[in-house]
Amino acid sequence: MAKRLENNIVLAFGDTHFPYHHKYALEFLADLKSSFNPDRVIHMGDILDVYSVSSYPTDIDHPDSWSQEIKKARKVLKDVYKLFPDVDVLESNHDDRAYKKSRVSGIPREFLIAFKNLIDAPAGWKWHKDLSITVDSTREQLFFAHTKTGGSLVCAQDKGCTSALGHSHTKFGAHCFKPHKKNLWGVDTGCLISDRGSPFKYNKGDRGRPIQGAVIFIEGIPRAIPL
Repeated sequence: MAKRLENNIVLAFGDTHFPYHHKYALEFLADLKSSFNPDRVIHMGDILDVYSVSSYPTDIDHPDSWSQEIKKARKVLKDVYKLFPDVDVLESNHDDRAYKKSRVSGIPREFLIAFKNLIDAPAGWKWHKDLSITVDSTREQLFFAHTKTGGSLVCAQDKGCTSALGHSHTKFGAHCFKPHKKNLWGVDTGCLISDRGSPFKYNKGDRGRPIQGAVIFIEGIPRAIPL
C-alpha cells in the first residue's frame, strides 16, 4: 500500500478557550475529522481561557474558581484527545496567563506544573513557539503561529509562504497575495468560543463579533469552514 502523503490535508483550529467554548465546538471538530480525515492537526493556541487568573479586571459574579475552571476544561479535553490524539500546539497568551503572573511574582517556573501536565495532554500533543511544515505533494511551505505583528497577510509576505494565525476572534478566512508566480495566503483561523458569560463580556464593545470556524488546508490551499 502506498504511503500516505504528509501535510496534504491539515486541520487548523484554535482559540477554544476551554471550558468556555461554543456548545457545538466538539461536534463541529468531529464532523471535520470525519469529512476530511486530516493527516495533521494543529491547535492555534489558547486552549484554555484561564479567566480566573486574568491580569485584567474580572467579573465578581463569575461562578468558577480556578480549580473549577480547570476541572471543567479537563473534562472537555478528554473528548478532544479521543478525537485527536496527535496535535501540534502553538504557544499562546491565554495558556501562558498563570505562568506570566508567576514571573511577575518572582516564582521560578520549576515550582509550577508544566502546562501539558496541567491539562493531562497525551504524549502525541507537542508544543511549538511557531511551526513550519512542508506539503509533501507540492513541496510548498506553510507557516503557523498564534499571532504576529501586522497580521496574517503581512506575515505571509515576510515569510514568503502561506501563513496562518490565530488569536483574533473577529478575523476568519484567507487573503491571497501573488508577488511572483505563486499565490501566498494569509490565513486567519477564527475561534471556537461561546461568546457568552464573563470571559467574553468585552466582546460587547467590539465592532466585530467573534467568528467561529476552522481551516482545512488541502495540498496547501486554505479552505475556511464556518461552524
